[in-house]
Amino acid sequence: MDRLLNLPKTPVIMACNAVIQYQTIISRNIGAQDISLLTVGSVQAGTDNNVIPSSAVIKINLRWFNEKTRNVLLDGIARINEGIAVANGLSKEQYPSIKMKGNFTPLENSVPLTNKINTALQSIIEPEKIITTNLSAMSSEDFQKLVTRRNNNTPYNYLKVGIVNPATYAKAIEEGKKAPFFHHAGNYVVDLRAIPFGTEIGATALLTIFNK
Repeated sequence: MDRLLNLPKTPVIMACNAVIQYQTIISRNIGAQDISLLTVGSVQAGTDNNVIPSSAVIKINLRWFNEKTRNVLLDGIARINEGIAVANGLSKEQYPSIKMKGNFTPLENSVPLTNKINTALQSIIEPEKIITTNLSAMSSEDFQKLVTRRNNNTPYNYLKVGIVNPATYAKAIEEGKKAPFFHHAGNYVVDLRAIPFGTEIGATALLTIFNK
C-alpha cells in the first residue's frame, strides 16, 4: 500500500481541536465582569483533499480591557497548543509556535479633555446629538498608539462621527437596531455629507485644545 494516510500526524485535526478548545479560555478562566474577546479569524492548512499538510496556521484576534485578562488569554492559548502537541505525540521541535502580529492597548479617552471638547461642540451640534452614554466597546483601534508613542501620559480624545438620513435612523431604532448600518459591513452607506461635517467637528475640537 503506497498511501498510508493513517500514519502521519494531521495538522488539520490538531488545528480543529485547538479552535474548539480556545473557546473555553474565556468561559472557564475569565469572569463575566472582565470583558474579553477571542476570535479565530483564519485557519490555513493544506492544498488538496488527499494530501496531509506539514503544518497549519491559526490566526487569532484578542481583545481585552486590562493586562491581567490579556495574560490569561495568551497563557490559555499556549497551554492548549502544548497539550494538543503532547496528545498527538509530537517532538519538541514540532511544538506549535506563536507569532505576535501586533499589540495595542485599550483606548481610554481623557475625561477632562473629552468634556471640554464636547462642551465646545455644542456650538455646532445640538447637545442631544452628542452621545456620551455608550458603553465601552471592543473596537480595534490604533489611534491611542499614535498619540502616546512619545509620551504615555498624553491626554487624548477619540471621536466617532456619524451621519445618516433621519428617517432611516428612526426606522432602524424602531426595529431594535443601534444604527441602520455599521462600517465593515456589506450594507454600509457612504454619505459624502459626512466629510464637511467631520471637518468642522475636527477643526472645532483642535481649536478647543489649542486654546488653553
